[in-house]
Amino acid sequence: MQKNDDFYVNGKSSVSISRNGNDAYISILLDGEDLNVSLAVESDEYTIAYEDDRTVQGYAGKWADGLVDADGAPIWLEDGIAAVAGNEREPGALTREFSLSNILYRMAEGICEQRGHLMVILMSMVIYALGIASFFWPEEVHFLGSRWRYANAELSDEGILVQKISGVACAVVGVVLLYAPLFW
Repeated sequence: MQKNDDFYVNGKSSVSISRNGNDAYISILLDGEDLNVSLAVESDEYTIAYEDDRTVQGYAGKWADGLVDADGAPIWLEDGIAAVAGNEREPGALTREFSLSNILYRMAEGICEQRGHLMVILMSMVIYALGIASFFWPEEVHFLGSRWRYANAELSDEGILVQKISGVACAVVGVVLLYAPLFW
């Protein structure tokens, strides 16, 4: 979660950015591990230097708001795929310097995006609640606001079945809408 332009926090993990002109000093705390990084900018070339002597260079603005290498390929592709077998430990985010460098570049440049919007969350909750209500109380939801028009309002067995199926579909749509921003 972005607290301000130069501070990001998620639980006990955080990223703090100190700026000096175009350059930046970045302090990372991730899963109890500390890492300090310097980011130097010259024209459109970014150099990310880690405190353990790893260095990543990339060029900005040429591919989907991310850093690219000299050939124009996204630098995060250079980390490759991590294959883990048995009880081996998966490589941590702090050891995958190309992906991490791309993320730090985006944070330092303010190229961050919000996943979802509050209105989408609220609407998906309403749709889900309507679907659940339609399943448990099909006649009440079907005649909501219009029961006064009928002397003996009652749905047939087929009408109740269709109302329940519609309720389940509505609840599923509500859940899909709620979690869709995670996959965009």
